[in-house]
Amino acid sequence: KKHHYSKIRKNGAALTAETILTEKNGENIHLWCKASPIYDINGKLIGAIESIRDITDIKREEKELKESKLLYEILLDSPGDSIFLMDYNGNIVMVNEAVAKRFGFTKKDMIGKNFKDLLGQDLAESGKKYLQKVSETNEKLEFEDQRNGRSYHNWIYPIDEGEGIDKVAVFSQDITQRKKDEKAVHESEEKYRMIFENCGVPM
Repeated sequence: KKHHYSKIRKNGAALTAETILTEKNGENIHLWCKASPIYDINGKLIGAIESIRDITDIKREEKELKESKLLYEILLDSPGDSIFLMDYNGNIVMVNEAVAKRFGFTKKDMIGKNFKDLLGQDLAESGKKYLQKVSETNEKLEFEDQRNGRSYHNWIYPIDEGEGIDKVAVFSQDITQRKKDEKAVHESEEKYRMIFENCGVPM
């Protein structure tokens, strides 16, 4: 049976290529091949030797990595919410456009920065405690905080890429207006409650 080779490259006198074989059970085997010339003592070409390596697992890992990166990019491009991808030391790996715009950087410039440089020492200390808790429990953490006069609802998710959990995804939603609306409703209810109580009318 003939095999079709792809990605044929020349490396000195040797040729390398890749091909895919399909086994009887329907599974595909990805092979890397290298053909090197054989010469006699007079320098005449008399044949070639071929070495073959099964790189199926490597190709599978490459595919999973690409899919994982695509998933991150889709999530990070979600509108509205601020989304960070960082390690447990707070070093930023990826952010979405909302985060970059909020801090006045490009997404590329955000990579490698530490969250303490963006949030300040006090908030960074609180954030460090949250990251530590997620690291210890390997479970999602949800909390609210206030920054620069605005209220945020936050979620921290541990990310397992198959080699242990070493990153987290942080989703931060601005809920300032919601908090104001909730406060207005509560104050309105309290106002009418007092009016009814003062009038002696049962509620």
